[in-house]
Amino acid sequence: MMAESQYPGYRRRALLTASVLGCVLSLSGVTPAQASTEVEFSGTLVADPCQVDLVSANQTVEMWPVATSTFINHETSGPKDFAIHLKDCDLSLGAQVSVTFLGEKDSANPDLFAVNGTAQGIALTIFDSSGKRIIPDEQQRAEALSGTEMTLKWQARVQSTVGRDVTEGEYQSTITFSLEYE
Repeated sequence: MMAESQYPGYRRRALLTASVLGCVLSLSGVTPAQASTEVEFSGTLVADPCQVDLVSANQTVEMWPVATSTFINHETSGPKDFAIHLKDCDLSLGAQVSVTFLGEKDSANPDLFAVNGTAQGIALTIFDSSGKRIIPDEQQRAEALSGTEMTLKWQARVQSTVGRDVTEGEYQSTITFSLEYE
């Protein structure tokens, strides 16, 4: 605290400033308003055997550029690998994991994932590590957890839904994955 003798008039100015501010507020008719609201929080505490690595949780898979001429002789584009990395697995809470990819189904072929954008006549298809096509919203076979960390791998491909008559343009698809432990 400052000594009053070092700063003559300091205490008086502070009191005067506070008094003037109080007078201005009372003259203007402004009184502090108070409101009372409640915020409710709820949640669920779960015992998941594994944690999804943050990089895997919200990833963007950048597909390769695909020439429309690809679909003259092929049904799908080349593959783009992607993975979900599980860590800190506790095998006492679950020894197997099943994955389900949830997304909008393509209107021309419901076994494929729909895409949005200016590109026309295409959809997205996903294959597991054994080459089996993943059907939207269908749970995959369970895989054994093999330790405290595990990487689950797939391949995504662009597939024509109209043969050769695809239209070039941008596309995107949002797919959510769900994990179920046994």
